[in-house]
Amino acid sequence: MDFFIAPEFLTALLALFVLCSDFFLKEKKEHIVPAITVSGAMLILTVSFAFPFIGESSLLNSLFNGFETSLGKFATYSNDYLSLFGSRLLLVSLVLTTLLSWDYIQKRTKKITEFYALLIFATCGLMFMVSAQELLTFFVSLETASMCLYALSAYFTDNKYSLEAGLKYFLLGASFSALMLYGIVLVYGACGTTNYAQIATVISTIGESGNTNFLYAGVVLICIGFAFKLSLAPFHMWAPDVLQGAPTPISAFLSVSSKAAGFMVLIRLTSVAFTQMNPVWVKFFLICAIVSMIFGNLIAVWQTNMKRLMAYSSIGQVSYLVMGIIATNDVGTSALLYFLVSYVFTTLSIFIVIACVSKHDGDDMADFYGLSKRSPFVAMVATIGILSLCGIPPMSGFFAKFYVFAAAIKSKYFTLVFFALIATTVSLFYYLNVLRAMYIDGDESHNTPLEVANSSKVGMWLCLIGMMYFGIFPQQLVTFCNQVAVSL
Repeated sequence: MDFFIAPEFLTALLALFVLCSDFFLKEKKEHIVPAITVSGAMLILTVSFAFPFIGESSLLNSLFNGFETSLGKFATYSNDYLSLFGSRLLLVSLVLTTLLSWDYIQKRTKKITEFYALLIFATCGLMFMVSAQELLTFFVSLETASMCLYALSAYFTDNKYSLEAGLKYFLLGASFSALMLYGIVLVYGACGTTNYAQIATVISTIGESGNTNFLYAGVVLICIGFAFKLSLAPFHMWAPDVLQGAPTPISAFLSVSSKAAGFMVLIRLTSVAFTQMNPVWVKFFLICAIVSMIFGNLIAVWQTNMKRLMAYSSIGQVSYLVMGIIATNDVGTSALLYFLVSYVFTTLSIFIVIACVSKHDGDDMADFYGLSKRSPFVAMVATIGILSLCGIPPMSGFFAKFYVFAAAIKSKYFTLVFFALIATTVSLFYYLNVLRAMYIDGDESHNTPLEVANSSKVGMWLCLIGMMYFGIFPQQLVTFCNQVAVSL
């Protein structure tokens, strides 16, 4: 029965329950449905801590892993430490995104139940992505999440920017998904299997056979697909327009959850399936990281829209995250996982502030004028979030950058760290521009008090606690990240 308390299974049940709740909820859906979503996600999160399901069960083997091939046991799904870490982080992201959207969504649409059902289904798809042990299960899970996110990006059908965001995301996402699928086909053609462990075994024995060209091409295409999903330059073209046009909660979810899941899958692939192909993917991601550091941070300097600024900021932040992959050591993996936790709390704190401000005014920089007078608490949350993105102690963002830079230095990527330090310095300019808008710019016309919903306040407090606690007391999280890294 252990399988039935697996977070992925419980999240799928929660999504079905929320979807079916539309039949018996006639009034106050705008409050009851998000309450069910938050309560359900918190319950699943509690179960994952109280009864962590690690390893195998007879039911798990019979459903997903009971296949024998000429290469050995063929597993499609597993619950290991990385799966558990990913499920917990994605559930935290779901809770914070729901708190962000609670007041925001009910004022803009009456389709409340469908919104949260799609959001939970997207989270469920991302969780199965992280738990997948072979390429086709990963791809189906990826498309499950993507289809939900395409619909959510265009959820405000009366808003042309939301429709444009959804259409662009769908067309570009489908194109790059096709490239990734073609890469999977080439890897299967070269190796005769899609299981991660079996791919690694076959690669070690391929030698000088003619399949090597197909294998290299397949790995490169899969890496391009990941670069798109993670919005690494030069495959970032979807991010600014989609994040600006999509509903703010979905912009936040795309910035955080989809990237977190993508990186955890990338950890599994590079640590298990493609370990011996590291000359290929290390060079690829090294180039993408440097281009993203330069491009993302420089273009962000000229942005006046906060959501668009956060899109380019995320391109820069992702370039730091991918340093943990490039490092190709346990320290890099642990640093990446710690960075992901910090990134979730930090980025969502700023998006909650953007949602609060845009509810009354808009999401341009000018709408943040005088925010310190209109709502000192909201301005404080935004300030701490921005300082954490800058890498200023004692916020978690400082230790996250320090940790990932140390991992890169350990692997002797000194040039990469040099570019990262320059990019971090450039980012201070546009991050401090936001602080200037809140504390210095503006006049008496920008003194209207800002009303903040209780759900948004709870979300802000949770983000504050996360940023400060993991910044001041990182050891417990680092220990768990090390445990995950070593288990791969």
